[in-house]
Amino acid sequence: MTEYHVKQGAGGTGSTLPSLAAATKIARPGDIISLHEGIYREVPDLPAGITLRAADGEKAIFDGGWDGKPMKGAKANGILIKQPNITLQGLEIRNVRGRGVGLAQGDGFTMIGCYIHHTINGGFGANGTGKLIRNVNIEDCFMEHLSLSGRWQETPVNGCCLFRYVIGLRIKSLHIRYGHG
Repeated sequence: MTEYHVKQGAGGTGSTLPSLAAATKIARPGDIISLHEGIYREVPDLPAGITLRAADGEKAIFDGGWDGKPMKGAKANGILIKQPNITLQGLEIRNVRGRGVGLAQGDGFTMIGCYIHHTINGGFGANGTGKLIRNVNIEDCFMEHLSLSGRWQETPVNGCCLFRYVIGLRIKSLHIRYGHG
């Protein structure tokens, strides 16, 4: 197991890398990517079996760039999980033109201590593809200001969380406020 540290603007020496993309290119199952203080606008393509977390005592924020105004064009997830056995821990995910976190394929997904807010769709969505997903664990997370499509009566919203074809779902201490659906 290797722990890579991502510090925006770092020179990229040793286990300290300048971007999340640089870390995801070399991370292998069992590795940890620790994000240091900063606002990350990258859309990560996470490899299987890794942990993506905020560095100890630091605030790592994924910002999707949505300004809160009615939106035209495609929606997008803040973080899209497409591989198995990924853990997200201690991250803030905000201003997303879709769901905060989308789980497309990813048995063994875990999300701990994350704060998701200001999304057009819900905070978390598991499985828009219709394929079975197993063993999803969510604990100690907080979500607010979700499904803010701007036209709730005319535009169907997806709810705060969506779980479809999920077996082995465990939710412990998930707090939701100010959401539709």
